[in-house]
Amino acid sequence: MGRYLQKGFIVAAPLVCKNIVCKSVVCRNNILLNRKVILYSYRRSAQGASFIEVLVALVILAIGLLGVLSMQARGLGSNQRAIFASEVNLLTADMADRILAFGAAGADSGEFDGMTANPLNAGAAAVAGDVLTAHATEWNNAIIGSSLPSASGVVTWVPATTSYTITLRWDDERTGAAGNACPSRARDLSGNLINLTCYQLTVAL
Repeated sequence: MGRYLQKGFIVAAPLVCKNIVCKSVVCRNNILLNRKVILYSYRRSAQGASFIEVLVALVILAIGLLGVLSMQARGLGSNQRAIFASEVNLLTADMADRILAFGAAGADSGEFDGMTANPLNAGAAAVAGDVLTAHATEWNNAIIGSSLPSASGVVTWVPATTSYTITLRWDDERTGAAGNACPSRARDLSGNLINLTCYQLTVAL
């Protein structure tokens, strides 16, 4: 039997060459060479992943995680804009109900014309007995209680059609838009909205 030690591995095998017990030096050398090749191949397969392979795997994983985070951020943004849209509908419908409820007392003469709501001017107490001022104050406070960023509202009387146009504006993408053009989705060079997002509701009397 022959024994060969290579980095902790001991390989034992009968020194056989062509089914004959090997005695010649050449035969023994050939067998030892074959054993070295086998051990070298085993050692190479047991080394595992190289540093480059691990690095490539980490890069692929990082790209995948960034994609997931981007999708999550977009989803949150879409949900927030849906909440904004719901609140805008409620606020405009609230003012429409106030106008319709006040119609018999002169709303059809443009009494609500020019009524504005701006959180920056909120909190003014209604004048005693002044129903219009009370409506304006309550609508203003409702806008304050909403989650709409940079929100403002205005009511406009249109005599030609005997109707009111209720307009609400807000910074839908929260990028600091300040323009009042309505409707407008124009964007600057950075891709941000120039004008506040607006919603208009027409109330015909």
